[in-house]
Amino acid sequence: METDAPPLGRQAQKSLRTREKLIQSTISLIRRGGLAAASAKRIASGAGMTWGAAQHHFGSKEQILEAIVARSHESFVARFADMDSAQPFAERIDLFVARMWEHYRSEVYLATIEIIMAERDPEQEDLPLTPFDWPNQDHLEMMVRIFGDQAVAPEDLLEGLIFLHCLLTGLAIQEVLEGDTPRLESHLGRCRAIAAGMFGGG
Repeated sequence: METDAPPLGRQAQKSLRTREKLIQSTISLIRRGGLAAASAKRIASGAGMTWGAAQHHFGSKEQILEAIVARSHESFVARFADMDSAQPFAERIDLFVARMWEHYRSEVYLATIEIIMAERDPEQEDLPLTPFDWPNQDHLEMMVRIFGDQAVAPEDLLEGLIFLHCLLTGLAIQEVLEGDTPRLESHLGRCRAIAAGMFGGG
């Protein structure tokens, strides 16, 4: 029989709040000025502490960046936790694309894009991020849970997710660069039509 985890002690709660402040400070700096703006000193200052104090919670800036990338993944998967194949297919498609779009324009995802792109810059030698597989088993299990009732192989469901990922990431970047995306609803409508075809075997 499962039991609820014991409540966190006061010190543990304080530590979690401090870690959250550091993560949010980093995301804010990256979103305002790019990854270069997120120096260790600025991250700590934005969280209301010194970098020495911050290191009690994250040993390095790179560990904070890794936490942001991990949070983006966890947040994405969590958005679909209540979805399964019991819902009508058309409703699933609408909800799936809507929740994907919510995630892809979120602050944590946009910061994650900057982090991952910088990691691929050969001049960024101070970003030894832990390799993160995308998509991974979490994504496969999610797709099978939501669309596994359709006559589509699991690997094809995953391929469809990757394709939508590319489309929606492009739309999110367009929105960042231009401040607005003309005909956004038309674009999202096309994403829903594509998703229905790929996930429904059409």
